[in-house]
Amino acid sequence: MSRWQPIIEGIDATAFDCIQANIAVLADSVHSSGTHRLLGAPLRFHTTASPVTSLPTVEPSIDQHVSDAHVLAGIRLRNISRPSSVSGAFRLLDAPTSPQHAIYVVADAYALPWCPYAGHAHMDHSFLLLRRDEESVEVVDAYHNDTPYGPARPSAWVISRGEFEERLAGQSLRVGEVEATAPQRPGIAHTLQRNASSLSEASHLMRVYVQKYQDYDDPSTAAEALLLEGWLLARSRRLHAQWLTHTVPHEVCEPFIRHTDAWARFAGQCYLAVRRLRRGNTPPEGLHEVLLSLLYEDVDQAQRLSETSSASTTAA
Repeated sequence: MSRWQPIIEGIDATAFDCIQANIAVLADSVHSSGTHRLLGAPLRFHTTASPVTSLPTVEPSIDQHVSDAHVLAGIRLRNISRPSSVSGAFRLLDAPTSPQHAIYVVADAYALPWCPYAGHAHMDHSFLLLRRDEESVEVVDAYHNDTPYGPARPSAWVISRGEFEERLAGQSLRVGEVEATAPQRPGIAHTLQRNASSLSEASHLMRVYVQKYQDYDDPSTAAEALLLEGWLLARSRRLHAQWLTHTVPHEVCEPFIRHTDAWARFAGQCYLAVRRLRRGNTPPEGLHEVLLSLLYEDVDQAQRLSETSSASTTAA
């Protein structure tokens, strides 16, 4: 069994996307078990325009994840902004200074043989690459999802260098050298107040965000895009709930946990809507109203958590 398996099993990967899941593994391997939960401290609503549909998306950029890794979890991914190659990754693995350490890689999932998207879909996907010997490498990938092409489950694989190089030949990779730093641990009250302030400032954008999906001229494309949004929002809220559970008393975080369950149900409703459209049926009504209600509830929950934390601090 890979020495990474216990670390993987200590992480609820259903709370992460495919870029952040392996940052979580690094956080626990470099620091201590549970460090990955620090990645859930922020509660955000920030959108950018999708380059494919122009619809707004909450999907964080790789650079945002890299910044969070450093600031929140004490993992600096050096030189990841520089394009690299398979040979460049191998040179880094074989360097005499750190032959046993993992490097963090982002590549096209289409080319990754252990990934369900292999040969089916192009998208950025992360993994950890380790030197095993002169003939093979070990891949660690904590991504957990049920994809249209089969399940992705956290695990580790041994792959020959020849096959790895053949699969990723000609690809431009993003390769990060892993360096441990001290995670920033701002006070709980400060973090919750910052979350409440950030969501309150973004609340006027939430209706605009939902309206753009509602008004999009291609309902099928909008539904497919909304499926990703529901998935991302549900996972990020689940991660925040995990951080809360290990940070504040149960009676304080329990309402947010219930709210997280509502996000999970919404993600399921998005999936059913897409299935109906693919079969030529009309999607269920009211989905956009549910989304807007959940986003506004994010704002209310963040404010409640902030006020509760402030009251506890004052009482102490």
